[in-house]
Amino acid sequence: MTCPPAALEYCFMARNKVEHDNYRMRMEKLLQPLVHPTVHDVLVIQSALRGNGLVRAAGASDTLIATYAMLNNATVISCDKDFGHIAAARDGALRQIQLVP
Repeated sequence: MTCPPAALEYCFMARNKVEHDNYRMRMEKLLQPLVHPTVHDVLVIQSALRGNGLVRAAGASDTLIATYAMLNNATVISCDKDFGHIAAARDGALRQIQLVP
């Protein structure tokens, strides 16, 4: 499964139009989320980060991706440490796997 902000981040890596088209086709074949976050949903996560002293631990895109994952019972697989901070701030409500690059 993917969500709009994850697809944008993935396709952002493309170095040219052909590569972007290939990345785009991959993303469009993946399952789309059934539930989309509200403003309240994303701000709950942002507030939890701040409440745990993690003021700048996760950016807007990662917070939105994590919210999609939690609402759709999905696991985030990433090399990004931000998702670990979100999982900690939300007492494990976010399932995530951090890959070592």
